Amino acid sequence: MHGYIGSYVHEEGQMAAMVELRIRGHESPPPEAIQLLAREIAMQVTAMQPSTVDATGIEQEWGREMQFMSARLQSLDPSERERKIASERAKFERHFCLLEQPYIRESGSVRQHIEKTEALYGVTVEVVRFIRYAVGPAA
Repeated sequence: MHGYIGSYVHEEGQMAAMVELRIRGHESPPPEAIQLLAREIAMQVTAMQPSTVDATGIEQEWGREMQFMSARLQSLDPSERERKIASERAKFERHFCLLEQPYIRESGSVRQHIEKTEALYGVTVEVVRFIRYAVGPAA
């Protein structure tokens, strides 16, 4: 197992992101492959502004969203309410969770992009954390 930190700077230094990856597996993928993956994920963070890596980090925000939606859901029958909640939860995750977001460079999600790299090199890639910086009007 080893870690890697990748970064991306955009807009003449007005926005940037750093991402920490953890790589597990018997073989080490070529360093340039991990560099590229980390840079692309950092680019995703810069462009799409996720707030968490995956759905485990959004429960508090989701609770607030459910409070907001509860009045609108009262008029629905229970099965329709459950379908609506599931649909809204999926949209919420695609917006706020990095791994569930549509990948900016090709079709599919960020998770699917990472899985392609995992399959290609026989490793497991975990996005440990990320941070996004912005200054000026882009903030």
